[in-house]
Order: sequence, then C-alpha cells, then structure tokens
Amino acid sequence: MRKPDLHGMATPDLVALFAKVTVDQDEALLGNRIAKFNRLFGVMIEISDELKGREGDQRTALLSLFEYPNMQVRLQAAKLTLAVAPVEARRQLKRSHPRNGFRKPATPACVSIFWMMGRSSRNDGMWGGRRICFGQPAEPPVR
Repeated sequence: MRKPDLHGMATPDLVALFAKVTVDQDEALLGNRIAKFNRLFGVMIEISDELKGREGDQRTALLSLFEYPNMQVRLQAAKLTLAVAPVEARRQLKRSHPRNGFRKPATPACVSIFWMMGRSSRNDGMWGGRRICFGQPAEPPVR
C-alpha cells in the first residue's frame, strides 16, 4: 500500500480509508501475516492522528463505523474514540464482549480492550481466572 496524503484528504475519505485499512488488518491477522498487520496498524494510527489534529478533534467521525459489518473495524474505531466519546466507545466495546455473542480468536487488540476498560494490567486481560477474549476457560496466570 502506497502511503496516502492524509493531510489533503477530507474527513469522510479518511473514515473510509480507516475502514479499508482495518478490514485489511483483520484479514492479515487471520492469515497470520503479522508484518502486514503491523504496517497497516501504523497507517491506522496515522489516520487517527490526522483526525485528532484537525480542528475540533475529528476522531468523532469514527463513530459512524460503530455499525460497520466487520468487527475489527468496530473495535478499532471504539478504541480510538475512547478519549472523545467515552460513553459511546465503551458501549461499543461492551457489545463486542464474548457474552454478547462476539466470538473471535484473541488478539493483542482483544486483550487491550479489557485493559482499557479498567481491568488491571496485573491480570493481563484475565477476569476471575478466565480469559474473556477466548470465551472459554483458560489457565490462570502464573504469579
């Protein structure tokens, strides 16, 4: 992917690019192409930084992605809007919880969701000895 000129793009175009990059991230992650995922993650952060730097912190435009069909897009949009729309972002993160029907292999993004929602980093995404991201019991961490 050639590096786009983010500064010259309109906000709706940045949101569309964010969605495309995040869908590509999801495909890279599912295909175990970690280097590609990492490159795309950098592009995603650049898009977020560009939106943040615009007048009025335009990251709120990412709220429109909360109804996007791809779960990875919704998760990344929610994580990156926590600072500007915490209530809506937390609601979106909770909708993605395994008890609410979301099932996907755990990823670093999945673990970080629970950390950002106030879980202790000491338990590394664990809740009562269960790894929530997997939706199945896991071995408790060695202390």
